[in-house]
Amino acid sequence: MIVFDVLLDFIGYRTTKYLLPLVSFGAVKVDALTSQRLGYNWLGFQRDSDGKLLCSSDMAAWVGVLIWILVLIVLLEIRSSIGVA
Repeated sequence: MIVFDVLLDFIGYRTTKYLLPLVSFGAVKVDALTSQRLGYNWLGFQRDSDGKLLCSSDMAAWVGVLIWILVLIVLLEIRSSIGVA
């Protein structure tokens, strides 16, 4: 279970913390991992005082893990398409 927590909190959160603002051109930020904010909607977002979207750390962790799973699937598909066993 601790491996899963590390996977979610460290790898998933960090991936989304750096990629989400980059992909959204700064319109979406990720909340701090230790934040105690409440009031996120069911998708894990809320408006910041600046008017930007703020993603909860839990949702950011899941999005980051999903990104890595998709990267792994693409790499496996590329590998199988070029015929490497």
